[in-house]
Amino acid sequence: MIGHCIAAFIADPSLLTGAGLPESTCPVLRLSRRAALLPAGTELESALGIVPDPADDPFGEVFHSLTRPLADWAQRLSVGGTVVYVETDYWGGSGTQSAMAWRDGTVRMAPMRGARGPINAALRHLGVEPGSATDRFAALGLDRYRSNDDWRSEGERVRGGEGERVRG
Repeated sequence: MIGHCIAAFIADPSLLTGAGLPESTCPVLRLSRRAALLPAGTELESALGIVPDPADDPFGEVFHSLTRPLADWAQRLSVGGTVVYVETDYWGGSGTQSAMAWRDGTVRMAPMRGARGPINAALRHLGVEPGSATDRFAALGLDRYRSNDDWRSEGERVRGGEGERVRG
C-alpha cells in the first residue's frame, strides 16, 4: 500500500526564503520557478518560537497539523504574496486532503477538506494551471514525494536570494 501524507506551505520561493528561517531545519524546496514548498511541523514551529496550545485548535475539523500560530504567521507572510497551506492524508487510495490560502494579509480561501479538490482549488490562487498534467497538484509536482521527510531529504533546496520574485 502506498500513502501520501504531507503538511506544507507553498508560496513564491523568494517569499519563503525571505522569511528568515534556518535552512538546516526549515528547508525551502523547489516545486517550480514560481513556487516552493516549506514543510510544516515541529521544526517550523520551533524556528518561529511557537509553542502549540492544544486547547486552541480552530482547525481541528479540517487540518491535523495547522495551528493558530502557524496560520497567523502565514497570514502575516501573505502581505508579500499568496501563501497556500496544504495537507494530504491518503493510504491505499483513500483519504482526505485539506487546504487554505492567504493573500494581502487576509484569508482568500477558507479552510476546505475533501477526498479530492481542496488543494487544486488553493493552487488556483497561486496561478498554477494544469497544462498537460492531470491537475494542478500533479502540474506542481506535489506527487513527487509522499511525505515531509521525503521532501526534506530528496527535494531540491532553494537558497536565500534564488528565484525570480513573482507576486502570486
